[in-house]
Amino acid sequence: MMNVKLSIVLSASSHVTRLRDTIITCRILQPFEIILLTNGPQAALNAEAASSGCKIYSFESGNHENRLPSGFRVSGDVILHIDAGMTLEPVLLRRLAEQVVYGRADTVFLEEPWHKEGAYPSPLVSFACLLNSLLGRPDLQGCSFYSSVFALTRKAADLAGQDLWLNPAGAMVKLIRSGLRIERMASPPNMNRGICFRPELLRAPAHELSSYERQLAGRYLSAFAQSAVKPRGGFTDGNRRRDLVQQVISGQRKPALQGKENLRRSSLYGGKQLSVIIPALNEEQYLPSLLRELNGLEPAEIIVVVNGSSDRTAQRALQEGARVIEFAEKLGTDCGRAIGAFYAKGDILLFVDGDIPFTAAEMFRFPTAIAQGYDLALNDQNDLFHGGGVINPVASAVYSLNMSLGRKDLGVSSMTFVPFAISRKGLQTIGFEGLQCPPRALAASLIHGLKPVLADRVQLEKRNRLRPEKHFAGTGLTPAASQIVGDHIEALLYLNSKGVNRSAL
Repeated sequence: MMNVKLSIVLSASSHVTRLRDTIITCRILQPFEIILLTNGPQAALNAEAASSGCKIYSFESGNHENRLPSGFRVSGDVILHIDAGMTLEPVLLRRLAEQVVYGRADTVFLEEPWHKEGAYPSPLVSFACLLNSLLGRPDLQGCSFYSSVFALTRKAADLAGQDLWLNPAGAMVKLIRSGLRIERMASPPNMNRGICFRPELLRAPAHELSSYERQLAGRYLSAFAQSAVKPRGGFTDGNRRRDLVQQVISGQRKPALQGKENLRRSSLYGGKQLSVIIPALNEEQYLPSLLRELNGLEPAEIIVVVNGSSDRTAQRALQEGARVIEFAEKLGTDCGRAIGAFYAKGDILLFVDGDIPFTAAEMFRFPTAIAQGYDLALNDQNDLFHGGGVINPVASAVYSLNMSLGRKDLGVSSMTFVPFAISRKGLQTIGFEGLQCPPRALAASLIHGLKPVLADRVQLEKRNRLRPEKHFAGTGLTPAASQIVGDHIEALLYLNSKGVNRSAL
């Protein structure tokens, strides 16, 4: 490649079975050197590499997270990194390397697939997608220096320093902030990438985090904290009136209350009583049918927090027997939940939205789970995993938080998605104001030992009422998606500020 020295670095574990084929592929590119970087002394691999003329360096610690091997040095003007377990066409590797060789970019990543049908998504890609969005480069999607294939200039490698190999998340922060040109190369359709066997990612049941994944979460939590120079990472807050919530809780503001406060008794929840909280903004068309369905759950009370409405939402709620808390101004996302919970009297609190048509059968399992001893009953939204290699930024944010909390089994389920229910104990743990940011509430709940469960799967995609001001955008994330991503950044920063020991979660 011109007069440029190309160094190829192959990362390998003891379980790589394609090393000879990978080295043969690399030789076609006529590199200046091929370096085998192994995670510990590997006699068979080292012999294979030595017979092929490769330089060999081993991490004595057994993983890539402690220190570089003695004497490790990459000499080339351009560095091409490849996971030694992959099978890739030489023409593809050449195309990627040439973008750096000919000065089109300082770093180029081959895009990583996020999800394969029937499997949990890649934690490496999920964390990277969220970090790249936080750093203002959502176009890079799930690319990172944890990626299987990337190429970079000597200048970029020197800037990243040892973090390139020891702390890839930190290296990504350095390079994006440097202003160097970083690009993502799309994988060709139907490309056979080969399957990389990564033992460090698989040393646990599929629904649990391996020790490596916990370590990964810790690295990214630090990177998120380093990168979030603006509150919530600069993402929107859903126009939340947190000041009004605080005024209500402190007694400085007393909203208009209408409707009977008499609590009805229920036989469905083992002696516990159910409160239902519904924030509503101009929902006179949708609310009555929802309230009639809710009556089938035998709630002790239904509280409708009407805010900023210009229609007859409050009157329709009163006609259906609900108690109404009314504000002339809009409260913004989730603040109505916090205020409704403050006035609720039940042992179990169920949250729904006034513009989504749920049936009693769909909602019943959520309060039932709380009655049976759980503290949080979440809506299983793991259908958001589906969609092949397409990275959903909202799903990536939710999944990253749940992994950071040590709850990979929760997938992309969150208190963001209704219906969800919480126990009185749970509410006391997180505080009324905690409900203003559902992901932060979930983080607080789990670090204090509350018990969550995926109570049921209630689909939301085709039911949520479309609001142009929230669900449409010219480019980039919609305001609603930006708010949800920002909520999860807020939760991750909260988790980092608490100094939670991720390995003990």
